[in-house]
Amino acid sequence: LEFGVKHLAVDPPDVVVILDADCRLSERALDHLAANAMTGGRPIQSLYLMHRREEEPEGTGVNLFAWRIKNWLRPLGQKLLGMPTQLFGTGMAFPFALLAGRDLGNSRLAEDTALGLALAAAGRAPLFISEARIHSTFPASQAGTEQQRHRWEKGHLDNIMDLVPAALTRSLRDRNAPLAALALDMAVPPLSLLVLIT
Repeated sequence: LEFGVKHLAVDPPDVVVILDADCRLSERALDHLAANAMTGGRPIQSLYLMHRREEEPEGTGVNLFAWRIKNWLRPLGQKLLGMPTQLFGTGMAFPFALLAGRDLGNSRLAEDTALGLALAAAGRAPLFISEARIHSTFPASQAGTEQQRHRWEKGHLDNIMDLVPAALTRSLRDRNAPLAALALDMAVPPLSLLVLIT
């Protein structure tokens, strides 16, 4: 991402859309992403849906449930309450100026949510647009799915420890409600850990 943004800076576009190679765009998703980023001047997060492959075992239903809670129901509820959303790493649109000069080459496993906090601190909190939908499938093997889930969970827990306290402190100091909302949302542990704690 860092290399791509530096390359684009030579002749910067108005908007940059970031999409993983294994994702498919629904009809008019690109239009919704670009138009909302342009008019609102904020990062836009699409509805990112995962599907299970036909050959996958039945146990993957729990993964689908957790995914839809995290990437659909929570962001939709936040939007209805006038709050921002986390960034999910794909299906995102940014006015180019918001990416220029950002630390995109860091080693964080969940660099997308860290970027969302940084942008919220700068007064440009991400907005959820469910009309823009992207689709992907879980990895083909159970081992691949588990590895991916563990990577996401570790990145999430690292961000809770490293970023949430400072973001909450800054949100209080700056009276930045969107930043506080994102930090509190990030403080909710991954669903599997939340179930164990409960």
